[in-house]
Amino acid sequence: MTSDVMKMFEEEIERETVFEDVSKASPDYVPERLVHRREEEEKLRDVLEPPLNGGPRGVLITGPVGVGKTAMTSKMGRELERKAGEEGPPPPLR
Repeated sequence: MTSDVMKMFEEEIERETVFEDVSKASPDYVPERLVHRREEEEKLRDVLEPPLNGGPRGVLITGPVGVGKTAMTSKMGRELERKAGEEGPPPPLR
């Protein structure tokens, strides 16, 4: 059994990369679906959509290191950019 483990380890070491998709190792990578974040996504959407209609809003996102704050805000930013592009520029602030 130990020789099987060593063989497997050696095969992995000899591979060019352990990643199937190296882009996913980038700090800028954000998955399309954030696991266990549906409720947070919905709350953030509710807060961030009014600015698209001319109303000012802000949000403070806090939490421990590594829980996905950057991934969540990056994903929501991309969604808002896409939606703003589809609907055109927002009306002036009131």
